[in-house]
Order: sequence, then structure tokens, then C-alpha cells
Amino acid sequence: MAVGGGQVVSALLADWPQENLRKAKENGALLDPEEVSDAVIYMLSCPRTVTIRDMIVLPTNFDI
Repeated sequence: MAVGGGQVVSALLADWPQENLRKAKENGALLDPEEVSDAVIYMLSCPRTVTIRDMIVLPTNFDI
């Protein structure tokens, strides 16, 4: 299993100005790490008879 977090608030964004980080979170352009971990826990807690092949976890306002 591979997890690619995409736009997640992490140490990689440490150089972002705090105001920009706050605005991006409010606009739904960033995920909190807990949101990604909740998705992983969901995948791992499914019954053995269930297979999740793909799961893409994106912020609400992810621009493709």
C-alpha cells in the first residue's frame, strides 16, 4: 500500500507564510494529517472480505 498525501499540512509547508497557510486551510485547499490517517485507518479496518484497490484522498478544493 502506498499513501500519497498530496496537499497536507506538514513540515514541507514550514516555509509558507502563516497567513497563506491559514487561508488555504479555510478554503479547503489543504488537508490536516489526521484526515489522511483517518482514511488509512478506514482502509485497514474493513472486513477481510472487502478489498479497496484505490483510494484518493484530496482536499475539497483540489485543483486538478
